[in-house]
Amino acid sequence: MSINGLFAVFIVIYVVSGFAVPIEDSLNNIDAVWISNGIHTQNKQNNDLLSVLSGLDQAVDPCEDAYSYACKNGGKFWTQEYVQKIYPEVRNSLIKILSQKPTKKEVHSLSIEKQLFQQCMNLGANETSEAKDEKEVLIARLFQHVFRPNANWKNIDEALNIIGFGHPFFDINVERDPENPSHNIVSLRPPSHAQIKHIKHLTNKAFETSEQSNLITNIVDSISTESKNTILNFLSILHPLVFFTTTQTGDAEKIKLNNLNSIGSYDEFAINLRQKIESDPVSDHFPEFKDFLKSQESNDESNNSVDLIGTVKQHFAEITNINDNEVILVKHTSYFVLLNKLLNAFSNHAIAEVIKFKVLIENLRYIEWKSANSLEHIKRSIFCFGDTKLYGASFKLNRDLRKDTHKEGQYYELVQDMLHEIVDVINTEISNSKIISSAEKAYFVSEMKLITANALHQNREYVSEYYRYNGQDFEFGSSYFSNIIRYRKLLQRIEMSKLKDTSKNPRPEPYSITDLDRPSNRFVFSLFVNSHYSPLSPELPKEIHYSVYGVKIASFLFGLFNEQKRVDALQARHRDDWSAHPTYSKAAIDCFTSSLEPYDKELPKETLTELFGLRIAYKAMLNDYLNEGSRKYFVPELAREGVTADKMFFVSYARYHCYYGKRVMNTILSNVDAFSFANNCYEKTANDLPKCHLKGFEIQENNLLSRA
Repeated sequence: MSINGLFAVFIVIYVVSGFAVPIEDSLNNIDAVWISNGIHTQNKQNNDLLSVLSGLDQAVDPCEDAYSYACKNGGKFWTQEYVQKIYPEVRNSLIKILSQKPTKKEVHSLSIEKQLFQQCMNLGANETSEAKDEKEVLIARLFQHVFRPNANWKNIDEALNIIGFGHPFFDINVERDPENPSHNIVSLRPPSHAQIKHIKHLTNKAFETSEQSNLITNIVDSISTESKNTILNFLSILHPLVFFTTTQTGDAEKIKLNNLNSIGSYDEFAINLRQKIESDPVSDHFPEFKDFLKSQESNDESNNSVDLIGTVKQHFAEITNINDNEVILVKHTSYFVLLNKLLNAFSNHAIAEVIKFKVLIENLRYIEWKSANSLEHIKRSIFCFGDTKLYGASFKLNRDLRKDTHKEGQYYELVQDMLHEIVDVINTEISNSKIISSAEKAYFVSEMKLITANALHQNREYVSEYYRYNGQDFEFGSSYFSNIIRYRKLLQRIEMSKLKDTSKNPRPEPYSITDLDRPSNRFVFSLFVNSHYSPLSPELPKEIHYSVYGVKIASFLFGLFNEQKRVDALQARHRDDWSAHPTYSKAAIDCFTSSLEPYDKELPKETLTELFGLRIAYKAMLNDYLNEGSRKYFVPELAREGVTADKMFFVSYARYHCYYGKRVMNTILSNVDAFSFANNCYEKTANDLPKCHLKGFEIQENNLLSRA
């Protein structure tokens, strides 16, 4: 068989094996998904790795046109991420697991999640009489006592948080101190833009739709026209307020607790934001917000301003006492400035009505499933799957996918070794950087640990700790609504208790497959997805492993590392995917803009991410060889032909990434010095492609407080 023929067979087997195996089968037969046994056998017998070199157009100089050299005479073999295709299959597999009876042998947290999931699936018609009675008690407490007539909205806010509903207009969390990552700090930040947008949408539907179920009809009919208009007007201002302050400003600062209530007097934030908004064409879609900004004077005063000092103290009262000198990290300070202006523009009664309807919309599915589905239809199993973090189910998925059916666990070692080498390269670049401060270096190293912590290692007991508090297991009631409130309260307590964690390496939150907005979770899932569609085999050389799988993982990790967390994750994504969407400095983007912008405004960012991922993976491969104690810089079978590991790496990369197209591939490779050295490009005439002499940690933007 010709080399071309062998390579074609290799690719056909590889792609078909990747797509043909249902994901539910892969949980019990991971070997079939990761790489087919046929490939193993064929590699052992025929050394098909040589076929990577087949189809190269020897008449083309790779220094001038690497794309035509590698891709012209062969198929465009690609290894793009298939997260969108894989995720529903994984979800369906886990739904089947969650639908099964709990067993004594399984992870304790998984047993709890099964019970919660199955209770959720019974919402509505299948609820027991005990569950209905317990739910009615909670609803009565909520709407008769918390939302009692003439109650002060601040008291409502406090009562809701004590129960487990959180705060309606902002989030209080505990996170690493960006300037001292070995310590935790209290943080204040706006709510999710996507969440507020969704509430606004459902509220509009509730007020506009005439044919509703009894509950929605009764509630809507009980609200006066004036109150409806007030609620809609408030949300029409709050929605763009969150959007603009989280996407157009990176302001953040540390403020002592006893100074928190004074941030509303710093009008330079509001002034600067107003100028940005007025010049932004997107703001034309928010006339209520523009009118609101124009109507506000700088010295508005009202009793409706947020008492942040009292709120923070009350929030942590159950766990610890916060003293007045405690430093608080306030993210998007401009949001809190304008939030006070918004609250001051409405009466106490109006704000209370807004909170009441917001809580109702957010929890309508627990109260009456039919009413919620009349506003927005969601398949019950999909809703119940995403309603909790599923730490236990996620742990089981990872554990099952790590089970290596190859002899001596070589597959697991391949992935583990590559990830360690990639992280070491990134940490070395951080350490060697001449332009970032010691504090920034500490933050970047800490960030790398946080993103990769759950990728290959996770403790079973640590996962189960998230369903215990003070040594007591999660307490189940008959009503799912009551249990979900207990669940939220439990997570809130665990979050608050992190403030007392004085260890130098605080443990990260466990991996959650339902919370892929969190970068660390997306990285773990990406590690799994890319392993499906990369040529991983103990029989293949490191050059192919690193040039395909290694580049994918390094690029994704580098992209996540450079994401701006200040941007709402759902809003930041320009496509419906789980990709990384980094933000680079203007200088870095300008390096590539002139040649790539006509194709796609996002292409420069993607090109930069791929470029640095390629550089990182290449260095990781060399380090991997050196760590073996040998200088194995030649593929043994090709040594006679003088094909170095460098050349094999870049040829393999090009062959598996032809889908990038000519301009992007050539731009990437022309900016990798090792590629030029491998092909003696420096002795030849340079092409006209842009070259950006940037290092990986010279392209970030904003300070540490804004990045966190």
